[in-house]
Amino acid sequence: MNFKIIFLGVFFLLFSSNLVLGQGEIDTSSNILITDDEHSGAIFINTNGWGLNYLRARRVDGFRRNTFEITWNTLKHPKEFKSPPIDPNAGRYVYGKLNSVFVLKSGVGRQREIFSKFDKGSLSIKFSYQLGAALAFLKPVYFEIDSSNVPLYKKFDRQIADKIIGSGPYLKGFGEIKINPGAYLRSAFTFDYSKNTRMIYAMEVGFSIDAYLKEIEIMSTKSNPQFFITLNLAFRFGVISENIKKTLKENQELEDKL
Repeated sequence: MNFKIIFLGVFFLLFSSNLVLGQGEIDTSSNILITDDEHSGAIFINTNGWGLNYLRARRVDGFRRNTFEITWNTLKHPKEFKSPPIDPNAGRYVYGKLNSVFVLKSGVGRQREIFSKFDKGSLSIKFSYQLGAALAFLKPVYFEIDSSNVPLYKKFDRQIADKIIGSGPYLKGFGEIKINPGAYLRSAFTFDYSKNTRMIYAMEVGFSIDAYLKEIEIMSTKSNPQFFITLNLAFRFGVISENIKKTLKENQELEDKL
């Protein structure tokens, strides 16, 4: 939670300062720009973890773009809580955790520009939605068990619960990964405050709905979620590939010839 508060605070300061300093500076560039593709990356936090995103947006007309995205994110259970290790040499652990889960998503969608930039440093607002496939990877979690001999690591079980002294090696269990397929729908509002017409610096807020074929076994409880509704906050950055079709000077020369 502290990380989320810090992230929001820092981004708000950056966002506010760019608006205040940049507002009212008219873009005097003589180029008429036809933007073709946007390539951007994002780091985000949400109510179930954090993740990374790549988004490509290709222009359809003056206000719309088709989009393609790839996302990687973690997936946590609402009841996860890290406990301090009993052995100071062991790592912190989540009591009752069965699997660490990370998700790979790929989808397509549409982006629409609601409000365009007219001044340097002003704000553009875009709305987008994506629909696609998701693969949840479940890696078993191992715990270090109290043993007088060599280090002993086991998966969570009620019988060994009182013998847990800390977390086991994170890499242990990668050979036992299971996959649970699903689908997702994501929508977001993007607030781009970049002063450079070729760059993207934006704050993004939105939500996503994930649905899987079966429950995602994260914790040792009677039931685990099969559907996830998450709120997202992202910092997005990227570049715009531009096709400079004409300049004002070229237009004037053409008019003079006519």
